[in-house]
Amino acid sequence: MNTKSFFNFFVNTFLFGIILLCLVGISAYSVKAQPGGGNPSADIDQCRNGAPGDPDLPCNNANYVNGNLNPQNSSYYEGSSVPYRIKFNNLVVGTTYTITIDYGTTKNGKHAIDYLTSYDRTETQAMGNNPCDGIAGCSLTTTATYQVDTFPIPLDPQVAARGVTQIPGVFTLFGGDITAVSGYTIDGSYAADSDTEITITFIAGTTNPVLAFGAHIARLIDYPVEGSASLVSGSPYHVGIKDFSGGSGAQDRSLRVSQLAPTAATAMVSGRIRDVNGKSVSRVTITLTNLSNGEAFTTRTNLFGRYTFEDMPTGQNYLISASSKRHVFSLNEVVINLLEDLTDANFTAIPNGLMVSTKP
Repeated sequence: MNTKSFFNFFVNTFLFGIILLCLVGISAYSVKAQPGGGNPSADIDQCRNGAPGDPDLPCNNANYVNGNLNPQNSSYYEGSSVPYRIKFNNLVVGTTYTITIDYGTTKNGKHAIDYLTSYDRTETQAMGNNPCDGIAGCSLTTTATYQVDTFPIPLDPQVAARGVTQIPGVFTLFGGDITAVSGYTIDGSYAADSDTEITITFIAGTTNPVLAFGAHIARLIDYPVEGSASLVSGSPYHVGIKDFSGGSGAQDRSLRVSQLAPTAATAMVSGRIRDVNGKSVSRVTITLTNLSNGEAFTTRTNLFGRYTFEDMPTGQNYLISASSKRHVFSLNEVVINLLEDLTDANFTAIPNGLMVSTKP
């Protein structure tokens, strides 16, 4: 082989090798970037647990839905935690991702979702709450080949500043490792409309992990001045995905105020007034005020110090007050949320004075 032929052979072989390496690299990159033939994605569901008066529905694959919650499919009340799950798909095992959750904190200054909780706080696993249901390979427990990780939900200083005790909870990741959770960011004003955001960082342990958490519905007893979820009118409030580093867009799932206050059921409110020596106090005026519409009902205690209000709509927030020209009352004013018969709204009367008071 002469010098020219050898040179041409060397150049052609070298170029062929470079091209082959490029093709292999592109192929390998494509497999990594698009596992399973699709782009990474995140999709959020919320649980429909059954309409008021209907049998309870478990939070399984059939009832974790993309759709909104309303009085025809759900019965959540102030103080309940609505379960959510975020389903991920086509993630790269061992890769770090971030997901930002946002939730409607206030609407027109009234508190809606005030903080996050564990996914199974009120809809428990014993009741059938299973975020893994319908997800291939997902397991509620850690195994030799599958990791379930939890991470404490941080306390929100905005909640603590209003004197509210946040119920401790955790984020749960089925199929991965939560490595960090951010602080809270507020978008808007608590005095008007506001959203709160929090970011979770995790390492995918499988291509389709599931992140679960709950959203606590604010109670009027905690926000008696500003107002709470059942007093929000007009537009609904929401929980959703603000951002996912994998690239899918924002999503939003709504709650409607009407679902918090079913009007078909009624309950009784009753109690007894005694003095500091345990003796019954009669002719004390008791007023029961519906804080949703301002409607007030009045009665007086009988000879045994007892009073009763019948057939009061449940799912409503009420103020119970006692007044007498001959007595003051030892307890401070407190709002109640009526879900069932309340039979121990009692007062202790102290002679001489006038004061409004209720049982916590």
